[in-house]
Amino acid sequence: MKALVVQKYGGTSVGSLERIRHVAQWVAQSSAEQRNVVVVSAMAGQTNKLVEMASQMSERPDPESYDMLLASGEQVSCALLAMALKDLGLRAVPLLGFQAGLETSHHFSKARILKINPKILQSIVDQGAVPIVAGFQGFVSEGLKASKITTLGRGGSDTSAVAIAIAMKASRCDIFTDVDGVYTADPRIVPQARRIPRIRFDEMMELASLGAKVLHMRSVELAAKYQMPLRVLSSFDPQQGGTLLHSESLESPVVSAITSDHEEALLTIRMEESKAYFPNLYFKPLAEAGINVDVIVRSVADDQSMASISFTVPRDEGTKALELLKRNFPSENLQLKPESVVKVSIVGLGMRTHSGVAAQMFEVLAEKKIPVRLITTSEIKVSVLIDEPQKALAIQSLHAAFGLGQP
Repeated sequence: MKALVVQKYGGTSVGSLERIRHVAQWVAQSSAEQRNVVVVSAMAGQTNKLVEMASQMSERPDPESYDMLLASGEQVSCALLAMALKDLGLRAVPLLGFQAGLETSHHFSKARILKINPKILQSIVDQGAVPIVAGFQGFVSEGLKASKITTLGRGGSDTSAVAIAIAMKASRCDIFTDVDGVYTADPRIVPQARRIPRIRFDEMMELASLGAKVLHMRSVELAAKYQMPLRVLSSFDPQQGGTLLHSESLESPVVSAITSDHEEALLTIRMEESKAYFPNLYFKPLAEAGINVDVIVRSVADDQSMASISFTVPRDEGTKALELLKRNFPSENLQLKPESVVKVSIVGLGMRTHSGVAAQMFEVLAEKKIPVRLITTSEIKVSVLIDEPQKALAIQSLHAAFGLGQP
């Protein structure tokens, strides 16, 4: 029997009628070798348009109506792709999330998948047809009442695809996007960056959490939990090998890739030294407001009388965090630097067994006279906060120093 593969196509892959026809041709071609289940995102830019329409209609859109509106983007691309496949002679069945049996939690706009009924999709595959599932959405079961449409939030379509692959015990989940895999660095910054043929789940989760946009962390976590092989491919040139995410215990390079996240704002609070022993005072209001705090550094002045706590928050919440702290701590000296810092990170499983990696990173940055503002580490990553104008120089220098351009 042919292998069962779940294919997911992102917004750029179905961004126009021409692109949808191109996807249909590849689905038809690959169907000769495997049984396919296809998951699609909304056409590129469509979700943003729907969000804008909702904001123009209401300052506080009703969550249930808001999710129904946003889910319509995937419905369009789902139906169009099914039409294109039928024109190529394939039997295709378009399905919304609730029709495919994706049951979720009640949290509108950020629902979690609770369970999937694989029998619905499996019966379609067994009949020789290709199910086309609208990603990013599911439903809340209300018993005897009408079910409600929910959306899964950021990374929802990727997560839909991985969850379906797991439920159907597929051989693999292929994520088609506008890049042909995971690279050692952003090729726009480092022309020598190379595609990584294979990368472990834990390395990819670190990269995703640190700013890499190829895959959303939710989908990688889910694939890792259930050991579902996950492959990243370009829908523009699917014959290229892409990158396979796996869990095999192979000898890993010390550093596998470098990534950056410019969506960081740096906040510094200066206070009496005694208060610095109780940082919960400052972070509790931020937590209650749903503002995530990332890198944290505490320092004390030479005379031991004053101390400071520096930390990062998402850049789009920097001003909100500053105003919140000012309201709660009007006597403290608060500083916000939201526009000119970037987090640069090196990631690699080999760090677990090799010493001196962080020291080498700091030495490279020192040689290039790049000041390091904050540092955070884990077993397989080292991240530094630097001034944004020096991002390209830092990434290029580290990429060369760790030999990432070599096969």
